[in-house]
Amino acid sequence: MEIRNLKVLLDTHAVPLVFGDPARLGKESRRTLESCDPEEIAISDFSLYELAVLLERGRIKVSQPADTVLGEIASRITLVSLDAEIALEAIRLPLPHGDPFDRVIVATARKYRLPLITRDTIIMGSKLVKTIW
Repeated sequence: MEIRNLKVLLDTHAVPLVFGDPARLGKESRRTLESCDPEEIAISDFSLYELAVLLERGRIKVSQPADTVLGEIASRITLVSLDAEIALEAIRLPLPHGDPFDRVIVATARKYRLPLITRDTIIMGSKLVKTIW
């Protein structure tokens, strides 16, 4: 899948909902995702790492092993890799907190001009990227 064909980027917390409980997504998020083919939906590779951390720490409960869950996610949507441009943008963003995951996710959305599906009020309030929930 080519990056230019992407339509939306998921924040980390949205990924388990997309794959496990889409009814808990916001109405606009559901509508947006229903209009996308799976290959048009992306996550930052940092989100995949963050999900691995949350799974290993038991913060996300699943019935399958973590490697199975992560493999399923990685095989069904597009992973966008961190690059030098995203890394520099991430550290320069005027976000009020230093969460590296949020910073990379927002910088990724900005680089590829993708709306971000998130309910994170700090990201939404920053107006740094178009958000959908």
